Amino acid sequence: MVKVYAGTDEEYYMDGILFQNLTLSKEKNKDDWDFVWVVDGVERGGKSVFAQQVAKVVDSTFNIDRIVFTPKQFEDAVKKAEINTAIVYDEGFGGLSARASMSMINMSLVKMLTEIGFKNLFIIICLPSFFDLDRYVALWRSRALFHIYTGDNMSRGFFKAYNYEAKKFLYLVGKKLYDYKVANPNFYGRFTKRWVVDKDLYNKKKREAVLSVEKSKAFGDRLSYDDWFNIFFRRVVDVDIVDRDKISLLGISRATYYNKLRLLKNESI
Repeated sequence: MVKVYAGTDEEYYMDGILFQNLTLSKEKNKDDWDFVWVVDGVERGGKSVFAQQVAKVVDSTFNIDRIVFTPKQFEDAVKKAEINTAIVYDEGFGGLSARASMSMINMSLVKMLTEIGFKNLFIIICLPSFFDLDRYVALWRSRALFHIYTGDNMSRGFFKAYNYEAKKFLYLVGKKLYDYKVANPNFYGRFTKRWVVDKDLYNKKKREAVLSVEKSKAFGDRLSYDDWFNIFFRRVVDVDIVDRDKISLLGISRATYYNKLRLLKNESI
């Protein structure tokens, strides 16, 4: 463990290997690289605290304003973010069904990837399972996975780290059974329960996000997966350009792509 100051008044401790890797990432970030990291694991195991600690090390200006819980908050945060800063996208509040929630998260991530790259941002995605991520984000766009788990007697504060190649192998081989044992982590370690933002403000913002989602559901504003996808498709596809890269990125067949493109062209007439 090493002492970490990261621009805060009080130091806290972080695993030494993790700190070395984050320091190296900060150096690469200045050389025109962005970083998308995933933090997943058991519910109430400390994912949010770990993600915040990581964010604070790579960005000493990180604060509660750049912890977001919904796709809309995420998109707004990316648009407002200064270059080389960190955003934590914390999905683990359970406000939506798994499929609808992950669909919107995946779409907002893919939609904002260009701006994330342009600003060289650190994006830390905090969610229940890495296997629920879109294939493009999980395999190609994310650079590392931090899997949070509990020790004996449900003790908190344990993580496993998978680099680009290891987490790709894990996703391809382990997704069918959600089996994390199929791939060996590059390293593992401990983390403390030290909050780097005000815990009460965090919980307040989290509750407000849950309430906003529940209110939307109560008034019938929740859209189906197909509705969300069609809205997203209209926003990212140019009707005058057949973009084969987007076919792969969207994770759909060519037939589906061309059918939706035809319908979109008809709407534009």
